[in-house]
Order: sequence, then structure tokens, then C-alpha cells
Amino acid sequence: MPNSRYTIATWSCLLLLTSQPSVQEGFKEQSGSQATKKGATNKASSKKKPGMRPWIIRQQEKDGHFSSANGKHDLGVTALAVLALVGDGSTSRNGAYRKEVLRAIAWIRKQAGEDWSFSVQKHRTDWDMVLALLALVEDAGMSKLPKQLAIYQGAVSKFLGRKEFLKRFYCESHDKSVDAQLMRGWLALLAKSCKDFKIKRPENFDKSMKRWLERGEDPQRASAIAALSRLLSQIHVNQAETDMPRLEALAARILEQAPRWKKGAVDMQFMFLATVGVYQVGKEAWKRWREALEPCLLESQRKKMPEHGSWDPIGRRGSELGRVYSSALAVLCLEIYYCYSTLIR
Repeated sequence: MPNSRYTIATWSCLLLLTSQPSVQEGFKEQSGSQATKKGATNKASSKKKPGMRPWIIRQQEKDGHFSSANGKHDLGVTALAVLALVGDGSTSRNGAYRKEVLRAIAWIRKQAGEDWSFSVQKHRTDWDMVLALLALVEDAGMSKLPKQLAIYQGAVSKFLGRKEFLKRFYCESHDKSVDAQLMRGWLALLAKSCKDFKIKRPENFDKSMKRWLERGEDPQRASAIAALSRLLSQIHVNQAETDMPRLEALAARILEQAPRWKKGAVDMQFMFLATVGVYQVGKEAWKRWREALEPCLLESQRKKMPEHGSWDPIGRRGSELGRVYSSALAVLCLEIYYCYSTLIR
């Protein structure tokens, strides 16, 4: 499988949170010569432009975190903001918004506590903690900070190796709720990030996920969200047994829930995770997904102050997670060309 990690080298996705034309640029596919491998500095965002502080940057609190709408998921929302910044080329070591990333990372680490139990975070959930670990690993990996990665190794081993956690998500009677299905998608991305940056995953985690995949349901009968969790797990964890016809069948099911900006029909987490999965399958599946994704995001971006450049939190969980949540995930969708590659070129 080709290296599937890229960061931007030609333009700044975060400018799309300032001006609509930048969003349009985001959907122009880049050639291989325009993308640079992980660890490269984003030249487009290496200098701040006067008067163009992206909307998402303006939402950062003094202590470094980004707030969720209900105040209960600040950890997860802050992690999503960090992932959007890292995808844009700003890390705790490089980029136009290095200081903002440093402050957010410091806040996340403070919530983790010395024992990495995230006990400081009052309303912590598995969702918040998975996103926090993903943000920490991505930032340290893209910043080439081996000492930080070594520290995160212990946190990943402790978190992913919990028996009750694996039982909930990967045993025969696993949780089939929407949130659990999406969690399996995020776990697949965390597993891939760990592999990219040489963090060892707990052996029982890999075995549990593999057994869960072996019990896989027929793609023709799976729901779109169930197909998504299996597609991402197959691509990022069980790569040795990648079966393109099966992946294409799963992608076809996901396409039945193609993006559309309508209250009650939007799920930003599903939109982003599906964008990652379908883009990697590529070919006709990606063409069809992009045809729906592009107008969905470009036409729904706010064009008037004070929310200019952001996306309304109208989707599932939007009322509790808020505008930073929806906007960060929209940015991550637009950064897809620079974060992953297709399985077949």
C-alpha cells in the first residue's frame, strides 16, 4: 500500500474559514508533485496574513481549549480543532499557528493527568479520549518529536488495551449504536496513526479488531454506518487482507448516505469518516461522493459575520458539540487530499 500520509504544500485550508474563494480552491485535486509527505512544513500557511485570522483560531480560549456547546465535550472538540490545524500544516513545532497548537496540546495533556486517565476532564467519554490521543499522536508525529511519541506510547497502550473497552466495541455482542459505530471509525484512524509513527498497539486490541472483522456482515445487508466502520478498520488495521471488491461493496453502501446539507440529515462525524474511507477506495466511488460533498460544504459555509467562514452545527450532536465541532470536521473533509492517498492510483 502506498504511503497514505500527506500535508498541504500549496494552500491553507484554514483560509477557507476566512474567505469563500479558498474553499473553492480546496476542491482542486493536487498532483503528486504538489503534495509533500508527512513531516513537511505547510508553505502556504507558514506566514500569517494581516487581518486574516481564521474563524476557528478566534474561538480558542485563553487557557488553550476550544469549547463545546454544552461544555461537556471540550476535550473532544479541542482535539478536533488541533487535528484541523495539524492537517493545515501548523503543528507544535512549525506553521503559522504553532503557538495556538502548543496551547491546545498543553491543555489536552493537562486534562490527561499524570496517569493518563483524563480524570481531570469532568465529563470525559471514550469519544473525547480517543480524539485526544489521536490529536496528540498526530501532532507529535508530524512534528517529529520522538520523546513525546514515547510518552504517548504508554497512554495508547493503557487506553486501547482495556478489557471492558474492547468488549464494548469488538466482542460478539458489541455495541451497535450510531455513536459506537463511529467510535470504531475513529479507533481505526488512531490505530493507523500509531502505525505511521511507530507506536505499538496493544496485542489484544489488534486481535479483538481482527476477530470482529472476521465476523463481518454481508456488505449488501450492512447499514451505511456499519459499512463505514468496517471499511476504515479493514483499510487501516487489517491491511494484509485488503480485498478491493469487498471495500468497493462497502463504499457503495456508504454512498447511499451521501452528504446533503439538511437539518436532520447531517452527521459531521459520519461525513468526515466516510470522506476518508471513500477517498481511499477511490475511482468511481470517490467521484460520486465528491459530487455530493462539494456543493454540500461550499454552499453551506456561512458568508456573513460574525460566523463568516464557519459551518452551522445543524447535524446530529451539533446542539451539544457546537460550531467549532462542525467547522473543524468540515475543514478536515477539505484537507482529505493532503492527509491520505487512494489505495489504487
